[in-house]
Amino acid sequence: MVTRVPVRDRTWARFRTARAAGPLHVPDAATVRDRLRDLARRAPGHPLLCRLDGHRLVPATDLETHLQDLVVEVPEDVDADALAERLVAAPREELPLRLVLAPRAAGMDVAHVLADGATANAWFRWLLGDDVPPPDAPSARTPLLRAGLALARHPRRAVRAVRGALPLSPPDDRPHGSADLGTVRLVSARVPTTALEGLRAWRDEHAPGTSTASVLMARTAQALAEHLPVGPGVRVMMDCRRHLPGDRPVSGNFATGPYLEVDATDPIALGTAVARAASDGTPLVLLGALTARNLLTGPGRAPATAGSPPRADVTLSHQGRLDLRGLPWRSTDEVAFVVAGRPAGPEAVTVCFVPTPAGVHVTATAGDGVLDVDALRAAVASLSDAGAAGPPGPSRR
Repeated sequence: MVTRVPVRDRTWARFRTARAAGPLHVPDAATVRDRLRDLARRAPGHPLLCRLDGHRLVPATDLETHLQDLVVEVPEDVDADALAERLVAAPREELPLRLVLAPRAAGMDVAHVLADGATANAWFRWLLGDDVPPPDAPSARTPLLRAGLALARHPRRAVRAVRGALPLSPPDDRPHGSADLGTVRLVSARVPTTALEGLRAWRDEHAPGTSTASVLMARTAQALAEHLPVGPGVRVMMDCRRHLPGDRPVSGNFATGPYLEVDATDPIALGTAVARAASDGTPLVLLGALTARNLLTGPGRAPATAGSPPRADVTLSHQGRLDLRGLPWRSTDEVAFVVAGRPAGPEAVTVCFVPTPAGVHVTATAGDGVLDVDALRAAVASLSDAGAAGPPGPSRR
């Protein structure tokens, strides 16, 4: 049966997100395909068993051919970084998901229209052998409406949320012209536990009440500003599930990244802005506005343009609630978990943070058509040095 993608998810039609992990005890493709055959018996209309046709999910006419496309083995002993870069640079747009298995690492490319991190990471664990949660767990019905009605019961907070959702993007009076995204490049670094301890010590002394995540994101924004021209403010991805009454899971995408008009290199200001937006429900308002636009005019597709001179438009995504325990790790000493989002445009830089037992894995993606990827690589690399990773300081933009 053909299924239409929900209206609230159509904003993300042009985005895909890759994730990769290692070193792992990786199952062979035959084992994974057996799991998917079992899923086909239990839930024949599951998104994993369909192909994307615009805003429609069309069941694969030949299941075995579909499984061959869905699960791929590569002989090269590549690491998680290389696997994620391969996936994000060469997506298969008609597949909702693609799993690539290497000897010691596994990667998964997912259409963002079908899944944000909360959904996709459960699929990833399940495909690699974890049994909980099942990928066909029923989703809450009309989650955006339910969350919106819950927010409307608090009028003052709802007004703050609407105000917080504006402006939708940073002010920009530069002349713009057509530009090429180029090849998507991925750079990453691990912030070691010693550096994180330094950030926590600085936080405890100078910014009590600010999260370590905000301090690390501010330090990252500072590193970017030291190596690249960056725009004002920052977008921060936030999950809207906290505003949904009840514990029912939500499939698809239920997260978005509101623009915060704040100095992202200031950990106190950034932490305050993030906490206020999340508490007020600002990302929920933005998600509702995007859904309304989709309903009335269809999802907007921004033209590939860049301003002159170019500057990085930064989005930060701290994925602090990932459950990595269900993955078949070979060792937790050198754990790598890479999350890489396809950039939104030629000037876009997306930075993802994943806490692991070995430190926080920081991954940035950008196209090389406009931005200096070598400068981006230097900025991210500076985070892996314990001395350079802290303490935060004022921007030198």
